[in-house]
Amino acid sequence: MENLDVENLMIPFYPLFENAWSVGGVTGGAPPAQLAEWLRALVRHVQERRHRPHIGQRFPLGEAGNAHRFLHERRNIGKLLLEVA
Repeated sequence: MENLDVENLMIPFYPLFENAWSVGGVTGGAPPAQLAEWLRALVRHVQERRHRPHIGQRFPLGEAGNAHRFLHERRNIGKLLLEVA
């Protein structure tokens, strides 16, 4: 990734949705060279699987309704897992 055109950057959204990934951030007016370096680091970390989701809550599959309410009430911090025994 020699030169990165930050202004015309295209992100392939299908793989993001397919894998339930999301990317968000605030640049704070950083110059394009800094943004390019940050994006290179982010891509490298994802490829190296260094980013792991935070699992905030686990529910048994039988409590899926409670898990849904927990999400609907926006009480989660991190990911919510339904466990299949």
